[in-house]
Amino acid sequence: MKALIIIFSAALGVFLGARPSIDAPRPLYYKIATVVLLLLSLALSILAPVAGNMADVGYVYELKRETPFNALIESSDFQAEKTKDGKWIANFDNPEIKYPFYFVFPDKETVEKILKSERSVVKIKLNPKTSSFEYVSTVSVNPIITFPYSPALGENVRLINFHVPMAWIGVLSFLISMIYAVLFLKRKENYYDIVSVSAASLGTAFTLLATFSGMLWAKSNWGSYWNWDPRETSIFILLTIYFAYFALRGAVEN
Repeated sequence: MKALIIIFSAALGVFLGARPSIDAPRPLYYKIATVVLLLLSLALSILAPVAGNMADVGYVYELKRETPFNALIESSDFQAEKTKDGKWIANFDNPEIKYPFYFVFPDKETVEKILKSERSVVKIKLNPKTSSFEYVSTVSVNPIITFPYSPALGENVRLINFHVPMAWIGVLSFLISMIYAVLFLKRKENYYDIVSVSAASLGTAFTLLATFSGMLWAKSNWGSYWNWDPRETSIFILLTIYFAYFALRGAVEN
């Protein structure tokens, strides 16, 4: 499903970008649709909960991670029974579960709320002493969409929705800039130079955005905004090269 969404989105982008031609002014409805899609993407990236499936819960159990996280519960797999101390223990009829863990809920009302919904996202925390996950809170009921959970990223998985597309736009823009630069050197027509420098400008802008979003991720995961790892060092060199490119163009009159 994810691969189909990526392929469809890429194909739609190429189709819209090539109509009516690559360098023609875009009609007003194109611009409106672009703003709407960007706002929708931003809203989903902020509002959609991050939630792991039962396989992810099992992985967290195996790692013995005690950090609270969100789990996606399907009510069709959900079975609960009351314990002697008044709490409720939930087991799951799901083939993805390979570990002997269970969920502990504080009261019947919480259990009934989950059973009435088709899907629920609940925040849970591992109790290693009892090999169980204790209920913390309900995050969302019947969510339209959820972000996949990654123990290494946590909530930072939202940044991927921006960081990766920005980086790809930068890569493709620099590729187009190179192709049209070669065409300009071969044919000596100003049109190719204009497209080349325009693509380089776009690539530099999105590379900067990818760098800033990557710095936010680095701060959260590594404790500092900049660590001079291979990717950060290479993108710094790349930006330096293009800054020099624009400085050279500005210094030459013709």
